[in-house]
Amino acid sequence: MPPEKEPNWDQEMREVNRLLSRLPEANPDLISGRRKGAPGPGTAPAAGERAGRPRPVATWVKVGLAAVFAVAVWQWPYPNHCGWGLTFYLVGVGTVIVSGMWSLVASWTSRLGVAHILGLLVLLGGVALAAQAALPRLGDAGQSAPWRCASAPAQPDN
Repeated sequence: MPPEKEPNWDQEMREVNRLLSRLPEANPDLISGRRKGAPGPGTAPAAGERAGRPRPVATWVKVGLAAVFAVAVWQWPYPNHCGWGLTFYLVGVGTVIVSGMWSLVASWTSRLGVAHILGLLVLLGGVALAAQAALPRLGDAGQSAPWRCASAPAQPDN
């Protein structure tokens, strides 16, 4: 069996580029082997090219806001035993859960481990607050609590 000779890669690439240019929706920038406006070797990427990855400052702001929401709802100063007070409290708890998820996504995409752990703590704290409010009303906590407040008895007109 005769040894195979080394292919001429320049000629092969010219053939590939020629075939690519014949495609109906060929992008001429891809055929040349480099994107239009892409930096050459040894140059840093422009700020616009990092648009897919959030900046660490923005991620920390999101995690900080989520932590502030969690602490604020944890220290809820209004009555939340039943009725509208409970409704507003559960909206606040839902905000904590959503902001925890928001901070988790941001910290995951920006690759910040400590921020991700804090976001996870916020999310778990929100779930704990939701369980604390909902389980007694669902009958799973060994005690019973109403969703709605009992209406006050009517006062007789004298």
